[in-house]
Amino acid sequence: MTELNLDAITAWHGVNGVSGKPGSTELAMRLIDEEYKEVKEAESPAHIAQEAADLIFVCVNLIYQLGYDPTLVTKYITKCNYSKYFSKENWDNHKSTIKKYCSDNNCQVFEVADNILCIKDANGKLKKGPFYEPVDLKQIEKYEIPSDTD
Repeated sequence: MTELNLDAITAWHGVNGVSGKPGSTELAMRLIDEEYKEVKEAESPAHIAQEAADLIFVCVNLIYQLGYDPTLVTKYITKCNYSKYFSKENWDNHKSTIKKYCSDNNCQVFEVADNILCIKDANGKLKKGPFYEPVDLKQIEKYEIPSDTD
């Protein structure tokens, strides 16, 4: 599978000046609203995929406009999301904690691969669970957004 090249999308927004002035989150939010509506209205799988890709594009722009490196933010969020999964060893060592979490949050434990478990709610949504490492973007420094290029 090809890796999503967020660096190229970020560069496109910055170098081409398509995002307006750096820090223009108002425009970025309007574009996200517009693209989200287009995803919901799309009728064929190909059209939905196209609109979803456009949505990714404008979401990357928002992260950029906020002064963060979208690639670093996405890698960090991915790491945090992976902490929603846990091993059978963690299950064995923390069974009562996990069962209480599931009871309190109306969810269940599922095995997703050999030795890998997760917790999902009744709708199939992956829950954070007791091993989740919360997101803290303070660990990712903001970077200087480049000024317009000549």
